[in-house]
Amino acid sequence: MDQSNDLCYIDELLPECKNHIFQFLSLQDCLRFTSTSKRSLISALPQLWQRRQEQFYQRYCYQIESPNLLQRWSKKWDPASAADTTTKSAEDDTIFCSPLVDQNHWHVIPAVGERITQLYQCVPATHPSNNELRALKTDLEQDGNSSKKSQRTTMNSADDHDHFQATTSPLQELRNCTRAHQLHASILSMSTVKCNPRRCDRYSTTARTRIGSKNVANNNSLSATLETYMGDVLVSCYLMGHKISGILEGGPSLDDWNQHVLSLLRPVEAQKALSWYQYWVYLHSTLLRTFPFSVEHAAILLGSSKSGILGRSIPQGLSYIHPHYCYMGQEPKQVEMTTKIVRTLLLRLANHEADAEPPSTLLRMAHQTTMNQFGPLGPAFRGRDEIRTRIMNPFSLLHRLHHPSYALASTWFLVEQKEHIVLDSRTFHAWFRGTDTVVGWMLELKQECSKSRPMTVMPPVVTVEPIAVSAFLTDNAIQ
Repeated sequence: MDQSNDLCYIDELLPECKNHIFQFLSLQDCLRFTSTSKRSLISALPQLWQRRQEQFYQRYCYQIESPNLLQRWSKKWDPASAADTTTKSAEDDTIFCSPLVDQNHWHVIPAVGERITQLYQCVPATHPSNNELRALKTDLEQDGNSSKKSQRTTMNSADDHDHFQATTSPLQELRNCTRAHQLHASILSMSTVKCNPRRCDRYSTTARTRIGSKNVANNNSLSATLETYMGDVLVSCYLMGHKISGILEGGPSLDDWNQHVLSLLRPVEAQKALSWYQYWVYLHSTLLRTFPFSVEHAAILLGSSKSGILGRSIPQGLSYIHPHYCYMGQEPKQVEMTTKIVRTLLLRLANHEADAEPPSTLLRMAHQTTMNQFGPLGPAFRGRDEIRTRIMNPFSLLHRLHHPSYALASTWFLVEQKEHIVLDSRTFHAWFRGTDTVVGWMLELKQECSKSRPMTVMPPVVTVEPIAVSAFLTDNAIQ
């Protein structure tokens, strides 16, 4: 039987029954119900507006003991009061960053709208999704009229339906109601399962190889601006957290992204530069989303607003912020999938290098960042511009996610914090202090991405291409 025909019978129920049924329907099923008739559309709009309020404006809290059981926090996010710095309380600065007192301590998660506002402040203005991100932020901020919201969520009688039909277009109201979900899904897709800088980055180039009398595109090399790359990393880190926690509906899930990355590991796709660009975005965002950082480094990498679990190592007393547990997706299936992707990448690299004949032709798909700066100023002219290139070894990120010393974050807070079994190792002391090469690399990219440059200076460019292993022994390489 057609599911649409089953959904049309919901409209014949009493309002109380319909409200109860809507709570068990997904957003996709609710939208399918609105397509059955005009009256169904009008009757479903209050529930859709209420769902929008719960998913974008509601703050939630959780316990380490049961991270997937979210509870509503008493105070919602109010865009109007958040924009007014005079009424902002000191509690808002610390409410999302609390220490781990015990396993039953409640930790508050920022609302999705708050995280989107913070993401908009972090993403470079030249990123292709910046306009959509601004539209999403504006749409959420403009929907702060409490009287209008209460009117949208209390239409239960026939008189309310007739009044609504006479004053507002139902289709326009549906577009307004679902606009935030659509923008969120579109932005997340363009940085995960549909990530391709060649379609939107004007600096993106593809190397070309001369074959006979023709120039053929070389799929083993790809270049894009650092702003595009860092924007993809931050967008996937922030917005995928909303999907992992189960707060927001619509758009690709972490499982969809994992399956997409696994599909790129097929022999036909594995050696393409575009596939490796997506690998880098996946690995980089996974590190930001699951690993703890010092307070200073977290402010640089993820924005000035603190959000996470505060900790302090003993006896060194290193302060750090751990991402909120429910944003990490530490269900066994998700942990196993991430581990499988990292292990497959390691094996693919190892087998590729073992088969290299002769060894001098050994290549690795490296992440190269070329940075341009003004040269020294002379008495009459400016000297030659300085060009620096940083080369990141793919094994470095993979080892951080796979090596036992860097066990996935699911184990870090399963023991009481006072024990500090893992976090007191030399490995994590280097990670928190920033002496770890991967942390230094991430900090350098984020700071370089945030610099202001004159129009005559080229922006930093990220190039993904195979280079000789001997290049990783130079001073520009990061191991």
